Amino acid sequence: MKKITGIVLLLFVAFVIVSYFQREVALFSNGQEDKFTELDNTRVSFSIPNITVNKKAKIQFTLQDEKGTALRGLNDTEQGKVHAVIMDDNLTHYEDIHPKFSGKGLFLISHTFKKKGQYSLFLYVQDGQKREMFAQKSIQVGKERKEPLPLQANSMLTTTVDGIQMSVIFNLLEAEKKEGITFRFQGNKEDLYTLSSASGKQPKLMIADETNSIILFAAPEKVKKKNDISFSVTFPKPGLYKIWADFYINGKGYEKEFVVTVTENKKAG
Repeated sequence: MKKITGIVLLLFVAFVIVSYFQREVALFSNGQEDKFTELDNTRVSFSIPNITVNKKAKIQFTLQDEKGTALRGLNDTEQGKVHAVIMDDNLTHYEDIHPKFSGKGLFLISHTFKKKGQYSLFLYVQDGQKREMFAQKSIQVGKERKEPLPLQANSMLTTTVDGIQMSVIFNLLEAEKKEGITFRFQGNKEDLYTLSSASGKQPKLMIADETNSIILFAAPEKVKKKNDISFSVTFPKPGLYKIWADFYINGKGYEKEFVVTVTENKKAG
C-alpha cells in the first residue's frame, strides 16, 4: 500500500512539474506570441525617480504576470520586441527608445529630459511591421504643471515634397471604426515612385491622441496604385489626433505631421 501511495505521489509531482514547464513554454514561445503582446497597465510596474532637467534619468519597469510576479524566461527575441516612446505633453517632440533588458522581467530606460513639464511614457511591442501599445505612464519633470497647448486640425492636407505633390486623403473619420488614410504622390503623369527605402523599409504612421494617453501605429496595406500608400486605423474615441508619417520617395526618407478630427460614431454601442 505504501509503495502504491509513493508511486501515486511521484506521478503527481511529475505532472505538476510538466504542467509548469508547459505553461512557461506556452508563454514565451514564438507560437504563442499573442500572449506576450496582450499586455496592459495591470501587468507593468513602473519605477520613476525624481527627474531633473538636463540630467540623465534612469526609469525602470517590470513586466508581470496576472498575479504580479515578474515574468521570467524572456528570450533575446522577445526582449527585443519591447520598445518605448517618450512624448512631451504638447505633442511637439518624441523619442523612440529601445529599453535595456536587465533580467527577471526588468527593463531600464536612460533618458535626459531637456525641459520641465508633463510627459507620457508609452510601451509597445514590435513584431515585424506590427506595433501595438500595451502601457502608458505619465511623468512629471519639475514641479510646475502647465496645461498643454490645444491641438488645431489641419485644414490643408496637400503639400509639396521635393517638387512632388503629396495629398492626404480620407473620408469623415469616426471613432471605433476602421478608417482608411491614403497618401497620394503626384508629379508628371508618367512618373512612378518607389515608396520604400533602399533597404526595403516601409512607410509607417504613429498617432497620438490630444490627451497624450494613447498612441496608435499603422503599417501600410498592400499597394493598389503605384503612387498611393494606404493605411487602416481604428481610432478608439472621438477627438483630435496628431499623426506622424514616415515615408520614402525613391529611397529618400521624409517625416510629415498633421492633426485630424475624429468624430463620434453614432452607430457604435
